[in-house]
Amino acid sequence: MEQQGNKVDMKLRWAVLPLLVMIGVMLVAIVKLEQGPHIPLIVGTAVASLVAWRHGYKWKEIEEMMYKGIRLALPAVVIIILVSLTIGAWIGGGVVATMIYYGLTIISPAYFLVTICIICSVVALSIGSSWSTMGTIGVAGMGIGLSMGIPAPMVAGAVISGAYFGDKMSPLSDTTNLAAGLTHTNLFEHIRHMLYTTIPGLVIALGARKVPAIPALVVGITLGFLAQVIVQGGSLADSVGALQSGYVIDTGNELVDNLFSRGGLDAMMYTVSMTIVGITFGGILEYSGMLQSIMNQIVKLAKTAGSMIASTILAGVATNATCSEQYISIVVPSRMFAGAYEKMGLQSKSLSRALEDGGTLTSVFIPWNTCGVFILGTLGVGAFEYAPYAILNFIVPVISIIYAFTGFTIARIAVQSVEPPLEKQAAQ
Repeated sequence: MEQQGNKVDMKLRWAVLPLLVMIGVMLVAIVKLEQGPHIPLIVGTAVASLVAWRHGYKWKEIEEMMYKGIRLALPAVVIIILVSLTIGAWIGGGVVATMIYYGLTIISPAYFLVTICIICSVVALSIGSSWSTMGTIGVAGMGIGLSMGIPAPMVAGAVISGAYFGDKMSPLSDTTNLAAGLTHTNLFEHIRHMLYTTIPGLVIALGARKVPAIPALVVGITLGFLAQVIVQGGSLADSVGALQSGYVIDTGNELVDNLFSRGGLDAMMYTVSMTIVGITFGGILEYSGMLQSIMNQIVKLAKTAGSMIASTILAGVATNATCSEQYISIVVPSRMFAGAYEKMGLQSKSLSRALEDGGTLTSVFIPWNTCGVFILGTLGVGAFEYAPYAILNFIVPVISIIYAFTGFTIARIAVQSVEPPLEKQAAQ
C-alpha cells in the first residue's frame, strides 16, 4: 500500500467492505427480522470507522468525518421537520380534507394518476422543489387516491414522478443549478439538453419566481394552525398538539382514521434519525477516501463515450447508496469525471445531464437516502413499494444509457482545424 503521511491509500477491497457488510446486515434485518434500516446503517458506520482507523486516521478525524456528513444533512432535516408540522397543521385545519373533497368531485378515478402526476409536475416546475411539492400536494394526492381505492404505492409513484420531473426541469431547482454550476454549463443549455431524456410534456415557466422552501412552509404551517383554531373551532391545546404529535381522529371508519391521523413532529423523528444515521455512514465513506476508491474503479471502466456516460450514471447510483444524499451524488461524480469528459471530447452538458439522470432521479430508490427517507415519512410508502411505479425516475436513466451507446443527442466538443505555424508551412 502507498503511504500519504500517516495515511494509507484505500484499496478497493477495503473501500467496499463497509458497504457490503451494511447491505448484508440490512437484508437480514429487513427481510428476515422485519426491522428498520437504522441498526444496519450503524453497523456499517462502525465497520467504516474501523477501516478508516486501520488506514491511519485518528478517532478525532473519524468523528469529524461524521460531523461533516451530519452538517451536510441539516438543511434536509430542517425541511423534514417543517413538512411534518405542515402535515399536522393542514390536516387539523381542514386544508387536506378540503383538497380531498374537491379532488374527489373534480378528478375522475380513471385519470387520477395522470392528473396528480401533471399537477405535481406543474407545482414543482414553478417552485423548483420536489420535497415541498410532495409534502403538500403529494399528501393531499395520497388522500384522494386512497379514497378512490387506488393502491398507495401507485399513487406515490405518480406523485414522485411528477414532482421529480418538475424539479429536474425547473430553472429554479437547487439540484438543477448545482449540476449546471459544477460542470460550468449554461443553466438553460443544461435544461434543454435534459429534454431529450426526460421527454417532457410541459412547457417550462421561465417567468416563475421561486419561493424559498423554508419561508413557504412556515407560512403554510401558520395558516393551517390558524385554520384549525378559527375555522375548525379547535382549542389552542389541540392545535399545538397537532403540530407536536399529529392530528388524531377517531370516526370508527378505518380508512378515514388512517387518512387523517397523521403528521406532527413526533412522527418524523424516525425519519430524522434515519437521515442522520445514513449521512453519518456516508460522511466516513466520503472523507476517508473509500468513495473515491470506488469511483476510481468506475472511471476506469469508461473507454468510450457511451461507457463514460453509463459509468457516470452508475456512479450517481453508487453514491446515492453509499453516502445517502442526492447532493453528494452530483458533487462527487462531477469532480471525478470532469477531466475524463474533456479528454474524450464531450461537452460539459453531457456530464451535467448524466449527473442529474443518475444522481437526482435514482435517489428515491435508496431507502436510507435522505430522499427515500423523506418520502417514507411524508407519503407513508417505502422505497421498495413505490419503486415499480416511479416510472420517470427509473426510465430516464435507462433512456440516457441507451442514448449514450447509440450516440443520439450526445454533445461533443467541436474539433477546429488549426493552421500549422508559418515555419512549418515554409518547411513543407
